[in-house]
Amino acid sequence: MNPATNTGPLDDDTTDLHLALSLVEDWLLHASDETLDELADFAYGPTRHGHDQLRWIIDLLGETAARLRPTPPPAAPTTADPEPSR
Repeated sequence: MNPATNTGPLDDDTTDLHLALSLVEDWLLHASDETLDELADFAYGPTRHGHDQLRWIIDLLGETAARLRPTPPPAAPTTADPEPSR
């Protein structure tokens, strides 16, 4: 990628990444012990620290998804809002 044209991720890309990370995090949080055991063995080998590492990965996914969460649009002004004083 040409760094001169890299303006950062597009809004749609960021939203898609946020949704993908949130989905994987949610799936891992609700996965069975057998599934987590298999993933830990695959990722780290049959060590006793595999589940601790998976917890770290799940937390990292959640934190990253939260940082990528789109900001809500500003609230529309209502007629009940007072006029600014001059």
